[in-house]
Amino acid sequence: MSLKQLQTDFMEALIDPRATGEFLDQIQPCGNLSAAQHIAIYQRSYIARLQQCMASQFSALKTALGDELFSLFTADYLRAFPSHSYTLNNLGARFAEHLEATRPAIDPNNEENWPAFVVELARFEYHVNDVFDLKVDDDASVRNVIATESRRLNRSARLCSHEYPVCRYFNDIKENPNADIPYPQREFCILFRHNYRVVMLNVLDDQEIELFKRLARGNDWDSACLFFNDLNWLEAVEKRWAGEGLLV
Repeated sequence: MSLKQLQTDFMEALIDPRATGEFLDQIQPCGNLSAAQHIAIYQRSYIARLQQCMASQFSALKTALGDELFSLFTADYLRAFPSHSYTLNNLGARFAEHLEATRPAIDPNNEENWPAFVVELARFEYHVNDVFDLKVDDDASVRNVIATESRRLNRSARLCSHEYPVCRYFNDIKENPNADIPYPQREFCILFRHNYRVVMLNVLDDQEIELFKRLARGNDWDSACLFFNDLNWLEAVEKRWAGEGLLV
């Protein structure tokens, strides 16, 4: 067996115990451990390390599910989507997709429909991590003391739409880890990075959604405001958004 093939088989055996097979012939047993027990040590350690990374990326979801269920979900995900990247930053990129694909059938008699909440929370948490890791210039977001032109939208900003108030839940469990899973309630929030931290800004009404979309299409503040007539409302929104760092 070539070194390359040996390394490939070892990696496959780490990721999926079902792939161990003939690779066991390459491992020397000892008096206390068989070949299978030797490789099992590495398998458990490898998956455990990846699950630690998943727990860091999806801390709110781990709290909502509990340790045991979260461990089962992540182990199943890692078997379906093993890491092939030099970085673990994108390890959970398809976690919400996997949870959606493997969720139980929708029960029309169950108003809570907790699997839908789990999927939305997983997707939201990955967005939070993704925004934090964006390659944008944070210094640009604070250079607005002497403005020579109209403000524009922070380049890291994205609008999130949810059927469950997952953003609110994400913040609630920081204060109360035993917070109840919320009932369905439409929620919009804006995620962006400012001063090297992720900011979550609630969207208050449909007008703010429309204003954000116009800014997201590349319009500066003055151009985006031409569509609206309420100057007092615009002034209040500009003050709030600029103060948070959404306008730069």
